[in-house]
Amino acid sequence: MHSGHPFLGLMDMAEKIISCIPRTKKADKLHSLATFFTNNRDVSCVNHLVRYVDGESPELGKAWKGCRFLYIPCCFKSYWIALRVDIQERKIEVYNSMGRVINREKISAIENVLPKLICAKLDKTYGLQSLSIESITCPQQSNVFDCGMFTVKFIEFLLAGKDVSLIRPDYMREWRKKLTADIFSQSFDL
Repeated sequence: MHSGHPFLGLMDMAEKIISCIPRTKKADKLHSLATFFTNNRDVSCVNHLVRYVDGESPELGKAWKGCRFLYIPCCFKSYWIALRVDIQERKIEVYNSMGRVINREKISAIENVLPKLICAKLDKTYGLQSLSIESITCPQQSNVFDCGMFTVKFIEFLLAGKDVSLIRPDYMREWRKKLTADIFSQSFDL
């Protein structure tokens, strides 16, 4: 458990979930960022984020050098969305299973902090201007509790190079069982 920031303990949980998502051969060009921003200006966990850039977090992480995409599960209070950051195109794609309009302020911490991290740690010529934000049309949940599972499936499908429109809301119950089994079995893979 991390101390000093109330959401760092949640990062451990998100890292465990993300590590269960199958990787493809394209994985050398992408990285997942299991972190949380509590409000639009919260950068109190920047030291932890630098560990991601350097490949020191999560356990068995890899440095971002050479990565094109970052995959970020994002939690706002109790609501989850998936973000895919295209580092080369300077763009954040928002995958939102409830179709709610996400207030730009909700992701401004990510939009502003990532260029600073990239510029400071990877490419001094990257520039500090904010990233553009694009909402992506994607499958919608039919209840109020599947947003977390949709977030996991969006990231999983994107990592595998699959079309997210293939994600079916009626499969969520079974996918939740599979994810539970994957997380549980990970305890035995030491």
